[in-house]
Amino acid sequence: LPVFPSQEAAVIRGLLPRSKHVILLRRLEDAIRERRTDHADESALRTAALEWSDAVVRALEVAELPTVHVVRFEDLVESPDREVPRLCEFLRIASVDLGLIDDIRHGAPEAFRHELTPSERELLSAAAKSGLELAGYGPSSDAR
Repeated sequence: LPVFPSQEAAVIRGLLPRSKHVILLRRLEDAIRERRTDHADESALRTAALEWSDAVVRALEVAELPTVHVVRFEDLVESPDREVPRLCEFLRIASVDLGLIDDIRHGAPEAFRHELTPSERELLSAAAKSGLELAGYGPSSDAR
């Protein structure tokens, strides 16, 4: 998750007070996919999970602002008919190409989750517990 530190986000909001910000959350396992290799050890996975959790916590600190809209990637893929109109309304976009919704439906947000071992899922859940809870995700072993 590319997230600005709180001070930088405050500066951006100060310079561009009418700008809108969309926070796109991605489930932990999928967000850290690039970090998991055949050579990744527990320490690397734990570090990645902690970084993800920290980024989610910082991002959601501003989620209640009227200029911020939060979208979970999985919700966007699973329910584009619901999520795309909400996003368009927030951004004040009158209409959207319906082909976009069809393209979104072909995503596979859960694919990488099934590649993790039970011990890797347990490690990730423990390390990123606060971010998972704040973002509305269950433990890493949940199939949501």
